[in-house]
Amino acid sequence: MNNVSLGGLAFQSDTPLEKGSLITIRVLVDSPIELTGKVAWCKQCEKHFEIGVKFMGDNKLLRNDMVEEVCQIEMYRKMINTLVADVLYEQWEEYVP
Repeated sequence: MNNVSLGGLAFQSDTPLEKGSLITIRVLVDSPIELTGKVAWCKQCEKHFEIGVKFMGDNKLLRNDMVEEVCQIEMYRKMINTLVADVLYEQWEEYVP
């Protein structure tokens, strides 16, 4: 996923999807979340496709859960990247005269 909000999301795909197509989105987290969406746009970007999906139906609670989970995953990813960078920097400092 590249972008997520309460109204929809955008993601990369190797395969184009036709505008207006209905799709099911599964977010595989501790408690998997499944939402229905409609392809709002699809554009080619180099060797992949960017696809925008608008959520459908009354899935407000599920959408809130998904956005919260994605935010937590992103915070965790940034924390891990920072920790790895700090460790690599410390190792690099040991070898620099």
